[in-house]
Amino acid sequence: MRAAGRWRGDGGRSQHLPQGVRQLRSRRGPRQRHLQREPDVFGKAPRLAGRAGECYMYCDGADRRLAQGEGQQCGSSGSDGHFYGDCSSGLECVAPAAGSPVGAPSTCQKVGQQEGQQCGSSGSDGHFYGDCSSGLACVPLADGEAMVGAPSICHKVCGSFGADGDHVNGTCSASQTCSGKAATPCREWAGECYMYCDGADRRLAQGEGQQCGSSGSDGHFYGDCSSGLECVAPAAGSPVGAPSTCQKVGQQEGQQCGSSGSDGHFYGDCSSGLACVPPADGEAMVGAPSICHKVCGSFGADGDHVNGTCSASQTCSGKAATPCREWAGECYMYCS
Repeated sequence: MRAAGRWRGDGGRSQHLPQGVRQLRSRRGPRQRHLQREPDVFGKAPRLAGRAGECYMYCDGADRRLAQGEGQQCGSSGSDGHFYGDCSSGLECVAPAAGSPVGAPSTCQKVGQQEGQQCGSSGSDGHFYGDCSSGLACVPLADGEAMVGAPSICHKVCGSFGADGDHVNGTCSASQTCSGKAATPCREWAGECYMYCDGADRRLAQGEGQQCGSSGSDGHFYGDCSSGLECVAPAAGSPVGAPSTCQKVGQQEGQQCGSSGSDGHFYGDCSSGLACVPPADGEAMVGAPSICHKVCGSFGADGDHVNGTCSASQTCSGKAATPCREWAGECYMYCS
């Protein structure tokens, strides 16, 4: 017979359990068949809360904020309306790149280099100095500006450029202007043709013979030409999609051009829109120079076609020497 003081409704099994568990069982109800959970010690509600008002904050003894790790989604999502939290220390919440699909999330990335700091890979020591922080671009030095191996620098992005001109949408600090431009060729639609803040004009211009302007074949904008060069469209009759190229600035209207029979010098070609016209037969002595004239139309079997204007005291009456090939653009008219 069991002692009366040891009898319990569970057959005495409670006497064989640890004291802490016996106390817990004495507090729970008949339907509570689980141990008491540890209290939630985090300072914010779980992420991806499903109902409005669930992104609450509550008191806690220490900052145990659940921050997002590298590569994880952060900030507010435009696709589902959730707030995904802030990034951990050393990371920043970076918006998706221009041209990303609608609704693409922001993600936590390592804090990059700041404005004015070296970035990218160095050709002089082989080190990788990191990417630039959000809103900055890693810009190489302009051609010929410094020695080989000079570092790339982070600059603030302030706009974009392309076939339709420059579009400034940001401000620069004192002593800087939104004058720097990305290297070309670049793709406008992909956000590659950016402008950046700089203390001087560091626009990467195209050299002689290089492609320039906008290309109809690949959609790239190849940039403007360096000083002393001009972007010349392909000659009439060139294959479809032939690029414009940078050529030396030619002779201006009224200036001597071509080769001179009197001194053997070559005086250069005419600038775009002008034609190097030799003197008319019998008009002057042998060796008289050719002169640049403005092209204002064309002529051929079906008559004259004037498509340009001439300055005061001039008319579109001059015509190229014949025979000429209409299809090659040789039968031009010029101001005289």
